[in-house]
Amino acid sequence: MPVPASVQIQTGRLPITGSFNVVVKHHADDRLRAGITRMIARLAARTVLTLPSDFATDESKATLVVQCERAGDIVPLDR
Repeated sequence: MPVPASVQIQTGRLPITGSFNVVVKHHADDRLRAGITRMIARLAARTVLTLPSDFATDESKATLVVQCERAGDIVPLDR
């Protein structure tokens, strides 16, 4: 499973409400969008909220900003 190169921990709380939304800053490809979509679906299942499945377009109004500088390396699957 891919892991972030870095995470910035800040004070406060991340509100998980029915208006929770995510915006991707800089690089966004199908693999990243699919991973975020899976995360939102899992979050919705655990909170019993109906969360929007579309991505936000305005970073200043997004609940969560995912900043990605480039596509990650392809990791071969062991068989």
